[in-house]
This record gives sequence, structure tokens and C-alpha cells, in this order.
Amino acid sequence: MGESGCGKTTLGKIIVGLEKPDSGRITLRGTDVAALNARQPPSLPQGPADDVPGPIASLDPRMRVGALLREPMKLQGVGTRRQQDKVVSDLLGEVGLPANAVERFPTSSPAANASASAWPGH
Repeated sequence: MGESGCGKTTLGKIIVGLEKPDSGRITLRGTDVAALNARQPPSLPQGPADDVPGPIASLDPRMRVGALLREPMKLQGVGTRRQQDKVVSDLLGEVGLPANAVERFPTSSPAANASASAWPGH
């Protein structure tokens, strides 16, 4: 959420203790992050900002799984509808979902339930 080269990665590395700052101070909740050691990670704030939505939340709940998987190919003009359907079918098979998953909504699939339970707050 910043321009290329503005220091996002470096800041993250300093906060988790992978790097030390060359100058200045970084404080997190009043604690100088550089003064902490690897065994004493900073206490991160808790609250709504920490409730990051899982990947299922980014999918349009009105679209069926098949349409969601086909959409990038359709938008890029890749293949015919029949070829796109074959790719979708192959993808579902690769991840162990049945062929009829193309007709399900993302929030009703077994994969959605398994994925959602892996994310904090769900």
C-alpha cells in the first residue's frame, strides 16, 4: 500500500527482527522495535484490523464455482467455451473436487468450509 521502493518490505523485516534500522526509531505501541530480540516479538494490536478475510470472501457469492474459474480465461479470450470447461474440469479434479462442483456456489463447497476454518476468526 505504498509506492515501489518506499520501504514496505524493509519496514516489515525490521518489525519482525530480520533487519535492524540504519537510523531513527520504529515504535510499536510505545515499544522500540529495534530493541526487541527475536525471542521477544512485538505485541501486535488486536481488533478488527487483524480480522483479515479469507480467500473465499473475495469471491462473488452469486457466481458458481465453474463461472469463477472460467472468468479469467473468458476475459482474456483464452480458448473456446468447451476448452475453458475442460480446463475447469481438470482443475477441479486436481484439487480433489467432484465434477458437479462447477454448479455449486463458493460458500457451499467443501473446499470453502475447509479453507474458511483455516483462517483466524472463522
